[in-house]
Amino acid sequence: MVLGEEKALQVAEQHSIPALIIVKTEDGFNEIASEAFKPYLTNNG
Repeated sequence: MVLGEEKALQVAEQHSIPALIIVKTEDGFNEIASEAFKPYLTNNG
């Protein structure tokens, strides 16, 4: 499904969908996690 980053995050939040959105930027990539996805993220130092 292609919605664009803002709409995709909005849909994910409305439906409690775990989503990691990766957006290409001039400097590389930016990651945006929905609230439902955040428990899957870890900090391995």
